[in-house]
Amino acid sequence: MGKVVLYMTSTPTTLKLKHDIRRVQELLAAKNIPHEEVDLAEEPSRRADMMLHSNGLRSLPQLHVNDKYVGDAHTVQELEDFGELEDVVNAVLAEES
Repeated sequence: MGKVVLYMTSTPTTLKLKHDIRRVQELLAAKNIPHEEVDLAEEPSRRADMMLHSNGLRSLPQLHVNDKYVGDAHTVQELEDFGELEDVVNAVLAEES
């Protein structure tokens, strides 16, 4: 089974960041996509893994599927708007099956 990971923080420094994190969480929940949430405020050592698989991007939130960077909040929202979020997640999960 594949792994969906949402890298986020429980201590957002801006309202936009707080909104972005909440929106991605809501989208994943609405689609019943099981995922792990990595709170970098609690587990800062996991930032290196996040950056490794996102070509050095540090921005949050980030969605990864099977260690592949899917996108930030804006990208995830666009995928949802075009009805492609589940398809993209399932396609990446299927690559590893």
